[in-house]
Amino acid sequence: MATRRSHKKSRNGCDQCKERRVKCNEDHPCSDCSRRGMNCTYKRRNSPSPMGEGLGNVSGLAAGVQTPELCNSQSPSSSTSDVFGSFHKTIAVTAYFAQEWTSQDPELMHHFTLHTSKSLARRQQMQEAWQVAFPTLAYSYEFLMHGILALSALHLGYLKPENYSRYTTSSRFHISLGLRSFRKLLSSPTVANCSALFAFSSLIMVYIYASPAESVEVSMVDTLESTLHLFKLCRGILVLKPYMGHVRNSTLGPLFRQEFGMLEFDERLVLLSTRRSSKHVVRVNTSTLLPNFSVPLYSGHKYGF
Repeated sequence: MATRRSHKKSRNGCDQCKERRVKCNEDHPCSDCSRRGMNCTYKRRNSPSPMGEGLGNVSGLAAGVQTPELCNSQSPSSSTSDVFGSFHKTIAVTAYFAQEWTSQDPELMHHFTLHTSKSLARRQQMQEAWQVAFPTLAYSYEFLMHGILALSALHLGYLKPENYSRYTTSSRFHISLGLRSFRKLLSSPTVANCSALFAFSSLIMVYIYASPAESVEVSMVDTLESTLHLFKLCRGILVLKPYMGHVRNSTLGPLFRQEFGMLEFDERLVLLSTRRSSKHVVRVNTSTLLPNFSVPLYSGHKYGF
């Protein structure tokens, strides 16, 4: 009987492989980090994150989830990174976990593909983009997978109020991990990752809009802050402007198609039980207004839309 060939054990692997507890080939960067689109570092930690202490541990952040101070000290100096950094700082404070992936993740992915994705659009093609294209991209980009799971957990927290706290904690955990890698890659997008970066940006927009207020008293303040976050993040993703042609021609293309055109509007107008003269007025005014709502995304408009 053949004996099992032993493998060389090494304590010199990168920090990221140590966190995931996988074998590292010790290249700079290593093959595993390159495949995942993550930064690869070999700095030794003073003390490893405690494992297996559960959700109640608030003495230290999870493996890979940094404190706000550490996030600020390591973030790129670009204005784009600063925009997402402020949002990351708000979320990371509550992301206390002992491991990067949890046993709850299959439930979250299952719910996203069956329910959350279909709630994000009305047209079938757009629903399929959320349901199929987003998860497919996420297989190659962990930050996008974290974004999908975060939004799914937020949705489940709304649907199952009895488990609201558990799902909300999970949602903040995943969005914090996703933002960490996303911010680093957004500073230097490429043709290869531009679609994944745009997909995560879209998830962030929905996440902020859907995030509930912590209390009735501050709901108005939270609403205003969420709106400001949306405007800032919209400006932040303008760094993807040179790559929007690639994104539009990718599997995310259905997200850019108009909901309906003037021809469809005319067909619906005929069905109205309105006087002919009134229909003419509506048609003329709509024809005048419609061009203002059909400016292509990132077309160089002075407002950046």
